[in-house]
Amino acid sequence: MKKIQNLLPTPLVPFCYREFDSEFCQETFIALRDEYVFKILTQLREGPKCPDDLVWATGLDVCDPRGDHSEAYSEALSDLERNHLVHWNPSSNRWRLMVEVTDTGAILMRSFHMSRSRYHYDGSLGKGWVQYDTDQDFSHFGIWVNAEERVIVTFAEGDQDIAVCLTLDIFKAQLAAMADFYGAPPPSAIVIREDGTIEEFYSERPS
Repeated sequence: MKKIQNLLPTPLVPFCYREFDSEFCQETFIALRDEYVFKILTQLREGPKCPDDLVWATGLDVCDPRGDHSEAYSEALSDLERNHLVHWNPSSNRWRLMVEVTDTGAILMRSFHMSRSRYHYDGSLGKGWVQYDTDQDFSHFGIWVNAEERVIVTFAEGDQDIAVCLTLDIFKAQLAAMADFYGAPPPSAIVIREDGTIEEFYSERPS
């Protein structure tokens, strides 16, 4: 079986311990796009079920690789641990999954940044990123989409989620799920004319 460490320029660091850094994100996106990583995550998601005391903290059922499982299954999980994509917590007897797979198939990385606001992202996300308008947009909330990279960043009251979509179909499914969840976008501008009529203007959402 091909090894993750042979595919990555450097071992991945758990994203929750890193600041939002474009160079690091780019390396991470490239690494997570690799088909092998996606296959491993899918294999773990569909792998053998476990007792309640051995489950993913995210809710995905997976067993301790030291248990009685197939060699390929155990090797896959060991590779994830070696590259810091999972972390074993002996005190809780649980694995913590540093990335997870959403219902639409996107790979999701979660982290928390207490002192951050949406303006950090408005100022640091560069070319290719567009805002995804919702009626919840405020200093503590925002969503940004990069269609070329097929990456979606969500910030909500300190929680940062980065969704990496391996294929165009997954990307479109993720955007469709977002549209269903957030509903219609608010107007980006409103004009009140002299005769009292009101005209609303909308920015096109990525879809």
